Amino acid sequence: MPDTQPELLENLSRIHEQIDTACNKVGRHPASVRLMLVTKTVSLERILACAELEAKQFRATLPILLGENKAQEATEKTLKLREVQAPLTPLSWHFIGHCQRNKVASVLKFADCVQSVDRFPLAEKLQQQLETEFPRRILPVFIQVNTSEEASKFGTSLKEAEDLITSVAALPQLRVNGLMTLGLNSADEKAVRTCFSQLRYLQERIQSQHIESAPVTELSMGMSGDYPWAIAEGATIIRLGTQLFGPRSL
Repeated sequence: MPDTQPELLENLSRIHEQIDTACNKVGRHPASVRLMLVTKTVSLERILACAELEAKQFRATLPILLGENKAQEATEKTLKLREVQAPLTPLSWHFIGHCQRNKVASVLKFADCVQSVDRFPLAEKLQQQLETEFPRRILPVFIQVNTSEEASKFGTSLKEAEDLITSVAALPQLRVNGLMTLGLNSADEKAVRTCFSQLRYLQERIQSQHIESAPVTELSMGMSGDYPWAIAEGATIIRLGTQLFGPRSL
């Protein structure tokens, strides 16, 4: 095993303890929260070591979720993965970065899910590319919502989110499995939790409409600095990189 295993095991243990604590406070089962490994700038060796620990030591739901921000970096990793022996632990690659339309073809070559659909032209481009290259594939997507209303963050507005979800769900090869947001960059718990609760309220409104291609069963929210608050507000996927792998290498 890689010599980074003790460090990763220690970090995973601490994270799972915090997940358990956060879930217990609000009467949730820890198994209702999945940990996504955010792997930007992380080597493939460390990714595989961490995924194996998460699966075996913590009996995580399979496949292990991997979140990538850059299409080129993710493509290089998945190509390298194909050159070595297949990982023992099943993996699911999610694209969580801002997706430019000219990168759609690259994203679809590795991503099992796109969590950052924030505008209809992007969804249309995904549909067009699927029709051309993967005519039988149904792509799970999440709608990214800018609940904090910060200009520095991507995402559709809460006001426009319902219309976007309805429009995306009408595309034949896209399925809106969830919603995604980033919390306010603040130490104010109430303000940050409001970002997360607004996403949950949106989920409830959409689910009440019973849209076949928009079950929105997943809430992807909460990162290294705020994930216990996201869990308290209903997160089903938390996206952790720094707390797991340490500071990023630029």
